[in-house]
Amino acid sequence: MALGDCWKQLSWFYYQYLLVTALYMLEPWERTVFNSLLISVAGMAVYTGYVFMPQHIMAILHYFESVSPPFSKANSISKVKALSIVLEAKSDDVIPWDCFSFARLGGKAVEEHA
Repeated sequence: MALGDCWKQLSWFYYQYLLVTALYMLEPWERTVFNSLLISVAGMAVYTGYVFMPQHIMAILHYFESVSPPFSKANSISKVKALSIVLEAKSDDVIPWDCFSFARLGGKAVEEHA
């Protein structure tokens, strides 16, 4: 009985979806194409959010100094190399992986050591 009620509820939701989006006027093959495109776009948006949003959120938090940079003690050599690249860069050079801290410094670190 619970499976029948669940199926009835899902059918009612699908019917509401057809009415709200006006898909009930389309032929079945047109509905299939529209639903496939809608599911594809929604799937790509979810995947993109899952893959790229953590990086952007960490960059924003790093910019506002809510979290420390993503360097660990085991990766201290990379930290020294990154610092030397920033200090040796000229003011017109672009350092995409550290643009937030470079912009926050206003180029002072580069101008002092150039």
